[in-house]
Amino acid sequence: MIRADVFDMDGLIIDTEWPDYQSWQELYAAHGHDLPLADWVPYVGLWGPPLDLLGRLAALIGAGADAAALKARRRARCDELVRESMTPMAGYDALIQRLIAHEFRRGLASTSSRDWVDFVVDGLAARSHFEAIIAGDEVAARKPAPDVYLRAAERLGVPPAECVALEDSAPGIASAKAAGMSCIAIPNRVTLLHDLSAADCQVPHLGEVTLDLLRSL
Repeated sequence: MIRADVFDMDGLIIDTEWPDYQSWQELYAAHGHDLPLADWVPYVGLWGPPLDLLGRLAALIGAGADAAALKARRRARCDELVRESMTPMAGYDALIQRLIAHEFRRGLASTSSRDWVDFVVDGLAARSHFEAIIAGDEVAARKPAPDVYLRAAERLGVPPAECVALEDSAPGIASAKAAGMSCIAIPNRVTLLHDLSAADCQVPHLGEVTLDLLRSL
């Protein structure tokens, strides 16, 4: 029986993955280069992926490239884009109210660092929605390792087998399944291109996570 729902954050409760890509794309374009979406998609959901976008751009620019300035410009633009779209994904509010009304425990398990998690959670005024919030820099290994989900289950006081993870990406699904949780995939416009077949089921948005669906897991 499912007693707790554990949410991923980026790309699931808020669309941060497109602004992240867009900020890099704009930076490349400003220097006369392209960053295809196909190059970005395989690394969504991972921390510190082996895709050195900054190093690649600096090499393309050549002599005189200021890596620190490029990094700062990209970070500032990403934050600006996220602030402009600081609204929850479709179905989020309805699902949270449904879970509260039926006394499901609620956690958040993100591979992002605590400062970014706090920025998003407080920007959405969502801190009260969760009884446990775990960031990637608070565990030994980030997704696709199971650590954040195991820590969330521990904090919620619910065995992993009685938790369902809500995830948008393939690395996140792998993390949840390795933790022994059921997993529902809710892809966004980027992770629709991921292989999400390891999830127990897939729905188009968070509002489709119904009580009947949770009871079926």
